[in-house]
Amino acid sequence: PGHPTIGVSYNNLGIVYERLAEYKKAREMYQKAYEIWHKAYGNENERVATALDNIGSAYDNLKEYKKAEEYYKKSLEIRVDLFGENHKSVAQSYNNIGTVHYFLQNYDKAIENYNNALQIQIQIHGEEHAEVGTTYNLLGTVIWLESAKQYFMRELEIRKRVLGSAHLDVAACYINLALVWHKEGLYDKALENFNR
Repeated sequence: PGHPTIGVSYNNLGIVYERLAEYKKAREMYQKAYEIWHKAYGNENERVATALDNIGSAYDNLKEYKKAEEYYKKSLEIRVDLFGENHKSVAQSYNNIGTVHYFLQNYDKAIENYNNALQIQIQIHGEEHAEVGTTYNLLGTVIWLESAKQYFMRELEIRKRVLGSAHLDVAACYINLALVWHKEGLYDKALENFNR
């Protein structure tokens, strides 16, 4: 029952469950794969890092971002030890950690991790590569959200003072803020701003 190929089967089942949006079952399968691989290979192995990364992904999908970050960081540590900083898997780990920080609204940390991934990807692939494009998109989204929110809030303050709360341009500010909150997944805040 503890042979590494059984770990592959558990990992594959985890992938299927994750695609079916059954994230708790996916996490359980990834955990079983991790236990088998860790016992067979020790800590310094790509399969072990992959299992940890996959467990992090399941927690990410369950919106348990702190737990996801914990597993993504363990995976990153192993990957850096195995491959050094300039490796595709290391870049993937940085992107995953960046995404957790994005959802936690720790935008500075999200940007830092996305930039780490981007630098590695550019070194490996050059500028003209799909993975580089994806990371630019992630960076653009987090930078847009953070700066857009600041500008829209400042605009709202000014327009309310200058035009009064009942002006149509003030309503447009609330709509812009609602769109930002919606993009961040903060639906209650988005609805609150739409209803103003």
